[in-house]
Amino acid sequence: GTKGRLVVDAGSGSVRVEGAEGELEIDTGSGSTNLSDLKMTRIVIDAGSGGLTARGVTTERLSADIGSGSISIEGLSTDELLMDTGSGSVRVELTKVPRRTNIDTGSGSVTITLPAGSNAELDLDTSSGGISSDFPVTMNDVRRRSMRGKIGDGGPMIRVSSGSGGVRILRR
Repeated sequence: GTKGRLVVDAGSGSVRVEGAEGELEIDTGSGSTNLSDLKMTRIVIDAGSGGLTARGVTTERLSADIGSGSISIEGLSTDELLMDTGSGSVRVELTKVPRRTNIDTGSGSVTITLPAGSNAELDLDTSSGGISSDFPVTMNDVRRRSMRGKIGDGGPMIRVSSGSGGVRILRR
């Protein structure tokens, strides 16, 4: 229930933030991060190891750098989505298409769920794993493990790169 700027720095142990408003920065060496019912201007998460789970988050910008651990987010509304994991899957359910999306995982699958009727440009790459979309995609370039194209009328760019793991775009 905090308002304003909240900074959490934990060497080890989990972090849980609920019902906060303002700006949030979390830095953990190891331990999970759980977020729910947040209305933030900016969220920055830096975790050496430990997963990130979130539900019902609205923010202008979400940036997460996770060394090892998965990311699972439901009901995210953001204008800018930046995620980087060394190892661990990423699953994000969005309520709208962000203006900027960049997801990079060294080892792990990426699943992005978008609202029906979404418009976006896609730039999807995987070194080992498949690529699939529930949306019809107008292809610009298709190679063995990459796809560039657009869904709907095109729009903001969604960039995903997975070193080892598939990439899926789902329709909600």
